[in-house]
Amino acid sequence: MKKKYLIFVLCIVVLPCAFAQKSKKNKKTSSKIELFVSQEQYRQQSNSLIDAVVLKNAGKYTEAAQQLQELLATNPSYDIAHWEYAKLLLMQNKLTPAIEELNIALSLCDTNRWIKVTLAEAYDMNQQYGQSEKLWQSLAIKYPENQEYIYKYALALIYQNKIKEAIDAYNMIEAQIGVNEDIVIAKRNIWLQLKKPENAVKEMNKLLETSPTDIRYPLDIADIYISNKMEEKAIPYLQKASEIDPMNPHINICLYNYNVENKHYDTAYKYLKRAFAAPELNIDEKIKILLSFFGKNLQTDMAYNLLDSLVKAHPEEPKAWAIYADFLNQDNQFRRAKEAFEHVLLLDNSKYPIWEQYLPILLTLQEFDLAVTQSAEAQSLFPMQALPYLTQGMAYLALEQAQEAENTLTEGLNYASGNVLVATFHFTLAQACMKQKKDKETIAHFDAALEKNPQNSMILNEYAYYLAEQNENLNYALQLSEKSLKITTNTAYLDTYAWILFKQGNSTQAKIWLEKALKSGGESDVDIIDHYCQILEQLGEMELYNQYKNKLLELQNHINQ
Repeated sequence: MKKKYLIFVLCIVVLPCAFAQKSKKNKKTSSKIELFVSQEQYRQQSNSLIDAVVLKNAGKYTEAAQQLQELLATNPSYDIAHWEYAKLLLMQNKLTPAIEELNIALSLCDTNRWIKVTLAEAYDMNQQYGQSEKLWQSLAIKYPENQEYIYKYALALIYQNKIKEAIDAYNMIEAQIGVNEDIVIAKRNIWLQLKKPENAVKEMNKLLETSPTDIRYPLDIADIYISNKMEEKAIPYLQKASEIDPMNPHINICLYNYNVENKHYDTAYKYLKRAFAAPELNIDEKIKILLSFFGKNLQTDMAYNLLDSLVKAHPEEPKAWAIYADFLNQDNQFRRAKEAFEHVLLLDNSKYPIWEQYLPILLTLQEFDLAVTQSAEAQSLFPMQALPYLTQGMAYLALEQAQEAENTLTEGLNYASGNVLVATFHFTLAQACMKQKKDKETIAHFDAALEKNPQNSMILNEYAYYLAEQNENLNYALQLSEKSLKITTNTAYLDTYAWILFKQGNSTQAKIWLEKALKSGGESDVDIIDHYCQILEQLGEMELYNQYKNKLLELQNHINQ
């Protein structure tokens, strides 16, 4: 029963061309036998076509293709068979042969709407918009009640950059269905692309007239004017929006944009603060504004007021606290930045970049015990990130737990990448081993650090000073110190250079370099004063020695109090 129904349906589609053409010939030599034969052939071909469609729908494309090819070999003028074969090819993304089959089908039966539709869609798929344009246009003219044909005709025009013709096509749809938001927005976008904002506004006014209480439309018109530097024309529409919803944050954003464009920054800030206080305004939009205007038009106190409004409006949003913490960190307000980052982590500890900003702050604040525990938590969450191990190792080192520092740093080194980070691990390991008097390991780590970062003045200086203290390889130590001074000249590096000279027995030159260190800020440094006293004693300059010895005792007493 089902098969007979399918045959009946196919007959409705096929008969107008395939069978009707055959019947015209039979009129000339009509006979009951010939008519019976032709009808029998038609039934056989119809059944074959149905079988092919069933195979296609079952996903048996190879068998379906073979069936259709055999059918077309028997009857090459069977337009519906060409059409079905083309649809099968389209399902397999074989666009070129599918288009060829569809053109054959259309040449056999140019009145079949569905062949035209399929061919137009195939041309669109193959980006042959010039061809699809003609078909969609003919379909739209013949079937004006079908808006889809007009819509696809417009798209084909747009893809060919025939912008004005596309507007005409949209106007055809609008004439049929009346003012429609999708159509109006499409035309607005085209006019804006053509740099004709007044035409875009004219389109949007249609929506405003049909929906005078919809706040989106006056805001959109205002934004068009502001974006095209016609700010004065935007004001009436902003006022209209304000009448609809005086507390809407988007109005305040528009007024903010207007005042920024006119460099009325204080007024702009007033509207921006109102917008930031509104929880319904998307937090990402607020953050985008903050990132765009920090350091340009907002003073620091204004920025903090906005940030206060941000976290008040979004107290449970990690992004709000994260940008607050980041701003505090950049402003060197480390204590407050630490608290803000901890608020972020309380809400969501799964974002590694937050830990990457937070952990170094603990070292800066010298909260070493907390740095140890927090680094351990970060390691459990991100076991293959190097920074938490480095932070914990440095904290252990500051707590005089050198063995724990060495263990942590050794593990973290496995995850470090990049010359600078690897060098930092080795440098810190050198300090941990130094505290444990592991001289061989200390030198190995200093060498590894320099291999990865040979221009780092801190590594050069610390390595040089270590060798001087060990009274070993002093010539190499002097070379390292000289290199560090060429990169950076500061009090500590001058002291190191002088100390190596003293260790080499060159006290006269050591005194000259140490006095440079004293003049550059070393007068309050206990180690530098101590070194200077030893050099003066070696040179026998006892009067100056006694003067600096007393100064050294005063500094030491002051530190111990």
